[in-house]
Amino acid sequence: MERFLNGLNGGIPTALLAMFVMVCGAVSAGWLFSRFIARVSYRHPLPALAANFAIGLNLLGLSYLALGSIGLLKAVASWTLPVAAILAACSSALLNRSRIAFPDDVKTLLRGHRLFFVLATLFFLVALGSALCYPFGWDELTYHVEIPMRWSRIGSLKVFPDNPYSGFPSLVEILFANGIAMGGVLFPRLLNLSVCLFLLFSFWLLLRRYANRFFALVGTAVLAVSPLFLALARETYVESFIALDFTAALLAIRYIRSKGTRVGLDVPRIISVGILAGGAAAVKLSGVIIPVVVVGIWFLDSMTSRKALLQREGDACVPEADDALFDKRDSTCPALRVKSVLPVFIILTLVVGLFAAPFYLRPWIQTGNPFHPYFAEWFTHDPAALLVSRQHHLLAERFGTHGLTGFLAAPVTLAFRGDLYDAIVVGWQLPFCLALFLAVWARRRIIGDAGTARCLWMPAAFSAYLLFWYLTAQQSRFVLPLLILAILAGFRAMRWLPGRLRCSGLILLCAVAAISVDIPVAKHYYYGWKRHFLLRLTNEGYLKKALRDDGYIDAMKALALKTPVSARIAMVFERRGLYCPRPHIIATPCFQGALFTPLPLSPELLLKKSRLSKIDFLLFGGSPANPDFTKDDARGAAEFAAALAKLAAKGEIKLVWAEKGYNLFKLGE
Repeated sequence: MERFLNGLNGGIPTALLAMFVMVCGAVSAGWLFSRFIARVSYRHPLPALAANFAIGLNLLGLSYLALGSIGLLKAVASWTLPVAAILAACSSALLNRSRIAFPDDVKTLLRGHRLFFVLATLFFLVALGSALCYPFGWDELTYHVEIPMRWSRIGSLKVFPDNPYSGFPSLVEILFANGIAMGGVLFPRLLNLSVCLFLLFSFWLLLRRYANRFFALVGTAVLAVSPLFLALARETYVESFIALDFTAALLAIRYIRSKGTRVGLDVPRIISVGILAGGAAAVKLSGVIIPVVVVGIWFLDSMTSRKALLQREGDACVPEADDALFDKRDSTCPALRVKSVLPVFIILTLVVGLFAAPFYLRPWIQTGNPFHPYFAEWFTHDPAALLVSRQHHLLAERFGTHGLTGFLAAPVTLAFRGDLYDAIVVGWQLPFCLALFLAVWARRRIIGDAGTARCLWMPAAFSAYLLFWYLTAQQSRFVLPLLILAILAGFRAMRWLPGRLRCSGLILLCAVAAISVDIPVAKHYYYGWKRHFLLRLTNEGYLKKALRDDGYIDAMKALALKTPVSARIAMVFERRGLYCPRPHIIATPCFQGALFTPLPLSPELLLKKSRLSKIDFLLFGGSPANPDFTKDDARGAAEFAAALAKLAAKGEIKLVWAEKGYNLFKLGE
């Protein structure tokens, strides 16, 4: 088993090199796109760096999708794209070397932002130990890393019938698949850490519009230490990628300097923002709200703002007293008028749709359902597909609260009730900043302050996103954009307050952030470094401790010891397949439609289906920590166990290993 686990890892130096190449390749691809295709420039190099990284990451994902769709998902191709982007960007820079004065450029780049880079370096050093550990999260083992690993092995982006999550739009998992081909199983966590750092970077730049350096540093730290952000940074959750696209889109709206028309039809800016918004929708279905929110913010801000005052043209990150995303004094960045809304909306929608469509086209071609496994009733009458769709809709409905009271209370319950959602709490930063903004904004609105109209986009965007989240999948990790909006709004409210009240608000926010810190999540980063320098555990021993679930690792070890290398395994009521040492399929009834769906099955039919699928061994059982185990699953497991017992009594199958809730059966000839 240890040999198999070691084979998944290309080595820490290789994984770090792959991460560095992917990050530099993304920045280079974004810069090439902005310079030669969109032909836009930014008012400051730092927003350009953040936005270009996000754009480049989306473009690399689209390119890898094209290669994977024709079966060219190989290590050579994975290295080639980012390296080619880096070489092209360097060549272009050298051809314009007369414009480059490296020491002066670095000073300009870092001016006013040293505090943030110290904070980012500390966060990177703290989180790196965890990022260099083997994945152990439930979703990582089920699909975030498991599916990319399977894709990298077969060299294509197949929708696996046994794992419906492989039919998601999957922009991030496609990046992971190519990264795994480059640097092994450690790459996804390293890329996620890089994205979290760039997300903090983008948030810092947005926050600098409302606060001085010290206040902005505190606001960025408040986001970084929130239980939600720490939880997303320690595992390969994809919500950090969605939030990065969201913040980068706001930066692109604000800081792009390009030639627009008098009616505001700024096509280069629209294309850049459209790719970022489309990239969020291409990550997963929960990201489709991001384009709507981004478009709404753009329109509301443009039509309600009257002016934008900047302290100086050379440093657009240090404003005087404006709330707008645009500089209305700059004739190249005019305000949108009502008559220009429709053409801008059409072009932006077209760009978003064209970018996201290929990621939905892949599952549509392979399964007939672009939203696989959801909404199967729109595209098929197959009973198995309908049961799988129903099961996944029910899983989403298990989270959260219902009714008007639940909706209104959600910002508060999210702060501390992880048991209502996905066991992740957001922190008290969310309700505190939201309450502060609403109180100050409402008071100034009542007394007739015209400046409040320019901030209308903040409560409107928050409400729209919260409503979408409430009506779809109520899981805590999906509200990261809400937390970002809330902290931005909170600091905008502080800027409206007089000096003493402003400092008091900051002190209260720091206290709220301190009491919100999730100690077990924070300790995880300590244990990550401890695993490398003090514990000296084997990979198998580390995974047992990290999973707190000996049964799963013992079951995988039993497969390694008691089955031949060529054996084909069916895993029933166990959905985690990342560390399975044999070719396997997930055969959980109603979770997937390829095998054993629908139930009930007679013993004879169960055996017949197994033989038709060329199953050699059947692993039955599952972890008590399964977050998606329902009453229907419990009934199905009881029926399945009864059928297996009858087959074992007849000698059709043989029990070869049983321990800690798992049973391994060998099927007879």
